[in-house]
Parts: sequence; structure tokens; C-alpha cells
Amino acid sequence: MDDAIDLNATLSPDELYKMKSSVISDEIKSSDITETQLRLSEGVYSVSTRSETGISELKFNAKTGELI
Repeated sequence: MDDAIDLNATLSPDELYKMKSSVISDEIKSSDITETQLRLSEGVYSVSTRSETGISELKFNAKTGELI
């Protein structure tokens, strides 16, 4: 089983947030956000936000930072 993450080929969460801060902030403009979550699975970062109006999610390529 090869579930290891190659850290040399994957953006760190900090790098992703720096690169995509405007995209992420445009998505999470709402002031009623109660929770955010960052998940890395199979080469994809998922940034989820929860608010009173529902859940929003953005997905990014973990190697390039490209919005999917």
C-alpha cells in the first residue's frame, strides 16, 4: 500500500493559502462562518467552510495549486 505523501512534490497548506488567498477569500466572504477544514486526499486539497447558510468547498491540485 502506497499512501505516502511526497512532501517534495506537494504544496504545503501554508503555500496553498498564500498562492490562492484571493480565490479562497472570495469564496468565504460570509461573516457567519462557523468552521473551516483543509483536507488532503489523493493529490487534492479540499478547503471547506461551514456557515449558517450551508457548506462551501473548493478543490485544488496539491502539486500545482490549480483550482479544480
